[in-house]
Formats: sequence, C-alpha cells, structure tokens
Amino acid sequence: MTHQPLQTGSLFTFGYGNRTNYDQFEQYLTDNEIDLVVDVRLTPRAWTRTWYGDRIQNFCRSKKVRYVSEKRLGNTSKKKQWIPPNTEEAENAVKKLSKMALKRNILFLCAELKSERCHRTEVAERVGDLSNALVTHLA
Repeated sequence: MTHQPLQTGSLFTFGYGNRTNYDQFEQYLTDNEIDLVVDVRLTPRAWTRTWYGDRIQNFCRSKKVRYVSEKRLGNTSKKKQWIPPNTEEAENAVKKLSKMALKRNILFLCAELKSERCHRTEVAERVGDLSNALVTHLA
C-alpha cells in the first residue's frame, strides 16, 4: 500500500500543555506532513526547557521541519481573546502566513492544551480565511 501525500495548504493547531516530551508533537508533524511550525507565544518559554523556542527549533530541524517564533502573533490578553502586541504587525504576519499556506502545511504552536481556550485558534482561522485553507485543531 502506497502512502498518499496530504494536500498541501492545510493548517493545524497544537498546544503542548503539560507534555514533558515531543512524542505526540512528533507524531503530528509526521502524520500531517508539516512543513512549518509557527510558535505564536508572546515569549517562547515554558515551565520546562523542553518547550523553549530554541529546543523546539532544534527538534524541528532534526525532523527537517522549519520552525519560527512569531511573537507578533502573541497574545497580550492572557485569555482566549487575541490581542496582539501590535495589530498592524500581526496583520502583516497573518497575510504573509496566508500566502505560505497555499504551498505548505503549517502547524500553529502554543502552550494551552485545549484549542478552545487558546488564541492560536483565532490566529489559524484568520490565516485560513485569507488562504482558504482548512484548519484542524490537534490534541
């Protein structure tokens, strides 16, 4: 049986929550043929060094997946409601990612385990609206 590649231009969201390793994250990267991980945390740090931006970047690189920390898409509200640090810069980042979404499978990463409680949902949906890409919330 041959593996059929997924259609490119899909968007995914993932929250690492209290995970202490990359097992589930790695599985999602592989299963969904992720080309780009966009970290939408205002500060790419966590209670465990595992989820610090530099560690995630090294892990992604080892899997041949590009990682970027996009602080412009961070959330200053400390709640689900997305209030970026600078609205104009956030809109520019959304537009740039929507163009990339036409040719890549992108995973939006944040800390909150549940997508319904995280701003990454709104970020991904805004990118999806501009690119007509399907958004799937993982985990």
